[in-house]
Amino acid sequence: MIRPDAVMNAADSVMLRPWDWSRGQHCLGDAAAVVVLLGRPDVMARLRGQYRSALGALRIVQRAGGLAELLAKECAAAGMTFGPAVSGAMATTTGQDEPAVVVCVGQGMWVGKTRDGYAVVGVDGGGWSCRN
Repeated sequence: MIRPDAVMNAADSVMLRPWDWSRGQHCLGDAAAVVVLLGRPDVMARLRGQYRSALGALRIVQRAGGLAELLAKECAAAGMTFGPAVSGAMATTTGQDEPAVVVCVGQGMWVGKTRDGYAVVGVDGGGWSCRN
């Protein structure tokens, strides 16, 4: 079981770095990096090297049918399953402007990368996680 403080410590170490599309430092890349620090599979493994810009990433998202669909595809490929939200689970949420990938801290509280760091948000529903 992943503790909520471990999620927040991982978010502190990853999500405060600058946004950089060419290095995978964006909402999905940083959420995946947090999950890896928690000892879970790398959801970004198949996407690394496939794009170098926001436009390139957008094309991948569009080909998948949207960010939620891309996350589902990559999580399933990494051996994760969708179920109740637990600490360390991944999901998508719609923020004020656009969808984002977030990581569950616990009890409806999720953390996601923003342009200036990260934010803790409330999200209802389940997420993608490993059950071990």
